[in-house]
Amino acid sequence: MLQVTFIRENKETVIKGLRKRNIGNAEELVTKTITADEERRATQTELDAVLDESNKLKVKVDNLVDLGDPYSGYNRSIPVSSFLPPLLAELG
Repeated sequence: MLQVTFIRENKETVIKGLRKRNIGNAEELVTKTITADEERRATQTELDAVLDESNKLKVKVDNLVDLGDPYSGYNRSIPVSSFLPPLLAELG
């Protein structure tokens, strides 16, 4: 099986080899193969960019959850007794 990079670098050699095997539309097949590989590479680049952005957003969300999680171990260990009287006084 031929690698796409080999086909891309040795296009004429591949076309000659396909014609020896009586494949009439060899040039069209090679061109379609190269075009399909270019489209695949472009799609992969777009996917990589989307995944990178998704990972950045995930980190931001995780940081927000860490800041605002009232049930984290740190918040549960703070004694309430010093905060309760001023809070109750403020509420009336």
